[in-house]
Amino acid sequence: MSAGKNPKVGDWQGVDLLQSGPTGEVWKARSPNGWGLLKLAYSEEQRPVLTRELEVLRRLEHPQVAKLLLAADDGSWLVRSYIDGTDLRTWSRDRSVSDAVEVCAELSEVLAHLHERGVVHADLKPANVVLSATGLPHLIDLGSAFLTGDETLAGNFRGTLGHAAPEQLQGRTPSPQTDFYALACLLYEMLTGRKVFESGDPAALAYLPLANLPAPPSLYRLDIEGALDETILDLLVRNPESRPSDGFAIASNLRRALYERGTSQIFGMARAREALRQLVALASRNQPGAAIVYGPVGSGRRSLVAEAEREASREGLEILSIDPHTPKLPEGTSVDDPLRVLVGGLESQQVAELAREVLQDRLPFLLLLWCRRPMMELGSLGARHISPEPLEVRHVSQLLERHGQGVRRAAIVHRRARGLPGRVASQLLVPELRAEPLSELESNLLSATTGRDVPLPALASLLELQEHALVDLAEPLVDRGLLQVTENGAALRAVEV
Repeated sequence: MSAGKNPKVGDWQGVDLLQSGPTGEVWKARSPNGWGLLKLAYSEEQRPVLTRELEVLRRLEHPQVAKLLLAADDGSWLVRSYIDGTDLRTWSRDRSVSDAVEVCAELSEVLAHLHERGVVHADLKPANVVLSATGLPHLIDLGSAFLTGDETLAGNFRGTLGHAAPEQLQGRTPSPQTDFYALACLLYEMLTGRKVFESGDPAALAYLPLANLPAPPSLYRLDIEGALDETILDLLVRNPESRPSDGFAIASNLRRALYERGTSQIFGMARAREALRQLVALASRNQPGAAIVYGPVGSGRRSLVAEAEREASREGLEILSIDPHTPKLPEGTSVDDPLRVLVGGLESQQVAELAREVLQDRLPFLLLLWCRRPMMELGSLGARHISPEPLEVRHVSQLLERHGQGVRRAAIVHRRARGLPGRVASQLLVPELRAEPLSELESNLLSATTGRDVPLPALASLLELQEHALVDLAEPLVDRGLLQVTENGAALRAVEV
């Protein structure tokens, strides 16, 4: 290697200095055959880094991964291919959901190639991905990569806060699942314009992924469907063993999620959703708790509990449904049991007594309960009351725009529905919500209320249900815009299209 202002190795001449520091330099270099990237190590500490990158690049042969062109065996320098293109963060501005998903699906397939060759990237972030003129994403820097079975770097954090997986923050050796966590972080940022976890204190990014659960990306962008939400959140699970690990399967799941609705989407209610995520995060660390989610029919309380239930399931917690007719705890329950999640409606005295027993005896459960009114007695025992906040006019405007309806109606729809999500859905008559199949009991309920207001007691008797069970049956139909609450909450009527 020749010394001087513009270093030269073989036929490669450094032209533009891209990075410089006490341990080495990175140059854009030129040869008679084209452009490359020249990395130089000026310290003994830096040479093992280039030596490892050299070994990594020798293992890989993929058109979307930087290619080794020339190198010194002692790790003093190497030249790899130079990808001329646009960095991922710049490229992703104002891109559609489908564009962002396709790029990450392609990256997932590239990562699968790395993993097949025994390489874990371990530092996937926007700066390490470049989009070529053809629109294909390329991995351009593998300086932090790990080789499978190499424990020499175990315990050393080599990643980037904001994209590093929880296991990296704990000093554990990265795995293929580590790369897919970072891939989900990339997609999350491309779709929402924000990181999975954000804080005014950069140091907080070292513990937030360990302590908190991510908000669904659709909270920040309403044109993200439930299936894509779930696919991304599955990749952001804190336990790497619970994450998907097959890059080709992940790519297929991402592409398929563009055309599937998945779970019913929730919109707005950010404060209530955050409170429930906090309780689930604590429960995953074996800390019991209780949430009483209360509000009128159509307020979104059932949807909130269902979302928290899905989050708990992703965290590996066992979910148990409370039988509203004969509520009881699993036989033999003791304070030494693993924590489980109890889910149900809190509209009967029997369920209230069960909840009181759990809280008084400090049994290992997270209670996720919904009801129409606060239960102050349970609050005094430590239950947290959460009331879904009404939607804002801007949420209604976004929903109208998404479903091809005039946004000028937003204020009228918001006022008529009093901001309640279920009643907003009824006003919008959202087609996707109405398209889900109905159970026989749901069909009977709609038939009984078609063309007339039916008081709750009479309807419960007609369907041979207790009144609280009728309310539980009706609420999802109200949220889907198929049923409306009339006579100030005393009756129900099917919505006519």
